[in-house]
Amino acid sequence: MKHSAKLKFTMFVLSVVALSLGGCVKVNSPDVGATDFRASVRFANFVNLAGAGTMTVNVDKSSSTTATVTLDQVSSPYSDLPAGARFFQFNYGGTSDTLHLALTAYTQYTMYSEFEPQNGDAARSYMLVPERRTFTGAVPFPADTQVVRLVNMSTDTAADVSGGLTFTFKGGSTDTMSDPVAFGSASPYYQAAASSNPQYTIVGATGTVIQAATTVGAAAGRYSVVFVGSQAAGTWQAIVFKEN
Repeated sequence: MKHSAKLKFTMFVLSVVALSLGGCVKVNSPDVGATDFRASVRFANFVNLAGAGTMTVNVDKSSSTTATVTLDQVSSPYSDLPAGARFFQFNYGGTSDTLHLALTAYTQYTMYSEFEPQNGDAARSYMLVPERRTFTGAVPFPADTQVVRLVNMSTDTAADVSGGLTFTFKGGSTDTMSDPVAFGSASPYYQAAASSNPQYTIVGATGTVIQAATTVGAAAGRYSVVFVGSQAAGTWQAIVFKEN
């Protein structure tokens, strides 16, 4: 009996050792590859700065320009960047801003920049807005579908635009209305059939209709309607950017 118990105990110890060795990974082995996590970013320029109609963007203090964007435009295509903490330098002629921001892997973003002297802006504002996940195996975009949201990038207090815009999106019998969208924020996405010719309306917090019912176009896709500008300067506008 004693020999049998010793044998069982020995076999148990050997089994534990074998399992432990089988579960080990040699972390410095050349056979273990590193995962390169990536994110996608594009840049929208709404910086109305005299003498600097073009914005250039450098990432991680590189001398190479990642994007060059004229006023009221967005860079294309999206820039493929490493995920994690990044340094972004935004250049406008002889002046620049540097931001330290974190990018989540497998995520697509738009970085909005804004400055409107007619609204009394004292400094440039930036807003990094996630749009969608881009990991492998994502569900394909459905046919005959429009997905639309509002991004408020106007600091104008006229009609209380900066305090909150109401965004209504209507397709067929579906009529959805957002909570007030303040400056530097975005509404949820709203969905409708593209074939229903959906329309959106933008209303200020005082009830003033800023943008009468209009469409983003007939094509299916994901869109952001970006409201920018100054009423006093006559630059109020809703610019539609397709995201994918």
